Order: sequence, then structure tokens, then C-alpha cells
Amino acid sequence: MGVSIMIVDDDGDDIDMFEEAIRAIDPTINCIQAKSGFAALTLLTSGNEKPDYVFVDMNMPKMNGKQFIAEVRKQKVFDPVKLIIYSTSRPENNAMHGADGFISKPTNQDELCQDIAKAISPDVKPAARHISNSKKSVSRGNSSKKG
Repeated sequence: MGVSIMIVDDDGDDIDMFEEAIRAIDPTINCIQAKSGFAALTLLTSGNEKPDYVFVDMNMPKMNGKQFIAEVRKQKVFDPVKLIIYSTSRPENNAMHGADGFISKPTNQDELCQDIAKAISPDVKPAARHISNSKKSVSRGNSSKKG
């Protein structure tokens, strides 16, 4: 069975950008979306969704990322699930709150593809190498050409 990833974010544009990056990395990855921590917990506890990775925004109403991670970590059945903070805000004092990693929401798609590919590289190495070797965009005002 292939890799399965859940994105938990209340911003529809961020979800769309994330799913686009997943398709670019490897179109066979199953991408599940939840627009809140509560919705994600419902999907996880229903038993119907068993993602390998959950990328979670920290800044969401009602149940923020920190609360979501704490709830997931209380349930041993989810121990194999890798929780990755996916947010514009770096955790205070670099506290990971039980998460396995952190990715800052980037300003461009190529950077997002690279960051996700690195985070899931144990499961998707060929795609990670493909993304890293195919980057040809200019980011942060630096101009360079690869030949």
C-alpha cells in the first residue's frame, strides 16, 4: 500500500497548495484533508483513515495544532503516525509539542515540494531526489541558472 498523508489546516488555499505539492512529488500519494483539528481527530478515530504522516497547522480556531497533537499522542494506536507541524509560526522556544518535525509554510511551490519531500523521504526517496534535482525556480530574489 502507498504512502498516505493528511493535511490539517483551516485555510483552503494552503490546503490546495499542499495537495498540489504532493501531486508533484508523487501522484500515487493518498492525500486526506481536514479543515480543523476536530475534523482530523474524527477521521483518525473513525478507523477509516490511517495516514503515515499528518501535517498540521498550529494556528486554527477551536482546536489549534498543539491541542490536536496532544490528543493524537494520548492514543497509542497513533504512535506510528509521524506528526509534522506545518505553519507560518515557528513553535515558541522551538518546542515541538510532541511533533516529529516542523515545516514552515513557504512562499513558493518549489520550496514546499522540497520541504515535504525531505519530511517524507524515508518513504518516497525517488520522488524526493526528483524534486531536488529538478528545481529551476528563483526564490527569495536570488537569480541563478543551472545548465
